[in-house]
Amino acid sequence: MPSARCLLVVATAASGGIVTAQDGGPAAAGGATSSFRYAMALEAHGAERQDFSIGVQHALRGFDRTGAELHSGVALGAVNLIAAEWRQPLDGDGRWFLAPRGLASRADPNLVLRDGPAAESVQELGVGGDLGRRFGDACDLRLGFDRGWTEIDDRLGALTAPELRYDDAAVRLRFAADTTDAPLLPSRGGALRCDLRHGDPALGGDWRYDRTDFEAVRSFASGPFVVTPLLRWSATWSGDLPPVRQPGLGGFLNLSGLPRNSDPAANAAVAAVAGRVRLDTSELLLDVPVWLGGSIEAGASADDRSELLRNPRLGGSVFLSVATPHGAGVLGAGFAEGEGVSVFLFVGYGR
Repeated sequence: MPSARCLLVVATAASGGIVTAQDGGPAAAGGATSSFRYAMALEAHGAERQDFSIGVQHALRGFDRTGAELHSGVALGAVNLIAAEWRQPLDGDGRWFLAPRGLASRADPNLVLRDGPAAESVQELGVGGDLGRRFGDACDLRLGFDRGWTEIDDRLGALTAPELRYDDAAVRLRFAADTTDAPLLPSRGGALRCDLRHGDPALGGDWRYDRTDFEAVRSFASGPFVVTPLLRWSATWSGDLPPVRQPGLGGFLNLSGLPRNSDPAANAAVAAVAGRVRLDTSELLLDVPVWLGGSIEAGASADDRSELLRNPRLGGSVFLSVATPHGAGVLGAGFAEGEGVSVFLFVGYGR
């Protein structure tokens, strides 16, 4: 099996930072109205690196007597993605459900490794399905199966590697809960997500591995101040991850000063605290909340799990945000140890 560092890697569905319908976490209770959301992300890291993505998400609910829901999403830019999931209730109140899904994507993530820049094109087709149990409107538990077919064109500097093709097949257990009022900069509530994945050639793929992904976010508000600590941790317990499954650093609140997909490895962890204060805009006659904020962040990635926290990198950001009925608008700059300055702009429901 190729080593992790010889393969240029990317998480294709997430690297553009666009919220899509593919496995989007807990859904509203059956019978809720349909919804339409969009998100735009623009990030620049010096003159040589600029990423732009725009995406839309649509949830169609209540169109038959069973309470079935169709969630679909499209993203264009750094990631070109189309994804859909059908959620079919199995009982009268919709607590138990089946959720088959599929996606097709093409990404040019422009990986950044510590020993030099790298770039590749990644094409992926994926199908899967879950048996789920919904707990209220805010959380659900899923047991499912993922199957993916991937092609990667590698380039490290001026060198081009042979095209890589592989299959991935894994069973997954996921718990997700989300009571936040916004996906990017929440003012209240919390979110928790935990994924356990087991890949095995016996399931039809080319890789054997065990991996855990964990994310926790909580917002605390007091008067005009909001503080949001967050933690992300991805651990590979055994085997080698497929190329498109390795986590990386970079992007807003993920070591904001690094470009996205920096330093991919088998294990990664980031801890951050974002704080902001609401500005008094009464003299400007603005009827929407305007916030001035910043963050302090620390994170690392490593192929050896025992080395992960020995040499963390520090980073942070400053930003100005506006909350509107159509989602947040965030403009800011990020910093990281040994790096230049990243500039970012997010609009809508996502990042």
